[in-house]
Amino acid sequence: MIQNAAHLHLIINHWPLFGIPLAAVILSWGEWKGGPEYKKIGFMLLIFSALMTGLVSKSGDKAEDEIEHMPGISESMIEAHEDAAEPAFILSGVTALLALAGLWHHYRKDLIPRSLVVVTLLLSLVTIAFMARAANLGGKIHHEEIR
Repeated sequence: MIQNAAHLHLIINHWPLFGIPLAAVILSWGEWKGGPEYKKIGFMLLIFSALMTGLVSKSGDKAEDEIEHMPGISESMIEAHEDAAEPAFILSGVTALLALAGLWHHYRKDLIPRSLVVVTLLLSLVTIAFMARAANLGGKIHHEEIR
């Protein structure tokens, strides 16, 4: 049972961290070995991951309000996490827009330009790096073992 916004944030923050790499693997497979159905699934996972990133961001704001006054919680660590999460959130959204364009091509033209897949994959990798940094900083807020 979800107890509060901080608990919700801790539960759902893992989706983008694993969803985007999974989508990138599926999209890669679709481009180099599989076919359009794999690309479609990869694009859909990127869009879903971006939506989850939005929920993670929203729950993070509320989680901050709940924990910032707890003993042992550093405001500067929360701010560092928040500062790292913002570009990750934006990159996730841009990646989702490219994925949406890929789905549009899939359904309207039945052909997804290779350049669109490659750019989406490259941006996915950049997004993963930003997400990993934000996650690492977020973990340090309350996990002394990784500080």
